[in-house]
Amino acid sequence: IYKLKGVSRGELILCLEWFTVSTESQKLNEILGVKSLNQQQASCILLVDLKSALDLPMVLKKSGVSEPSPRAIFSINDNSQESTTLDKTTHPKWNQNFCFFVENPQNEFLMCKINDEKSKKTIANLQISLKDLLIEENLELSRVFDLRTLINDYNPKLSLNLRLYILCPGFRPEPERQKIQAEKSASLDKSLSGYSQENILTKSEF
Repeated sequence: IYKLKGVSRGELILCLEWFTVSTESQKLNEILGVKSLNQQQASCILLVDLKSALDLPMVLKKSGVSEPSPRAIFSINDNSQESTTLDKTTHPKWNQNFCFFVENPQNEFLMCKINDEKSKKTIANLQISLKDLLIEENLELSRVFDLRTLINDYNPKLSLNLRLYILCPGFRPEPERQKIQAEKSASLDKSLSGYSQENILTKSEF
């Protein structure tokens, strides 16, 4: 319990817990069993490295057809984060990072929309099951994804790197694994250091 300064009364109650991270998918069920006592607690951190897009569809406007001014919007449930808008390009290169807390990757999805900023229309979209990351080595997936669009003349693609870290509350690694665990934590710290504060904690071409 912390006393608040600058006010006549009031206290701030914090519960702090140390978490280590793991990229071993088998630990997830163990963590979810503990988390069942507190359904609002995240079990994982998802890092999204947005690289670039290719062959985005042109936008039909009153003045004719023109290149879009694309902006990427990522969301998991009610948590939504946006990229910067790039002016008039069908091959945007963002090189931006985003961070999400995930409650259960076994049944959650990362949604992505590419919007044209000027017309406010969605020109392409993508849905990724986070469950797919659980079978990847080190829970990391780097891929050029096919985007969905209503215009058949285009074949838009999106280059992403996704990394999932399982949060282990109160986990104490065995002595022979302490060095490996420390290296993983240091790697996560290094990854998060480039993420903007606006994205919670929060680069590469085709």
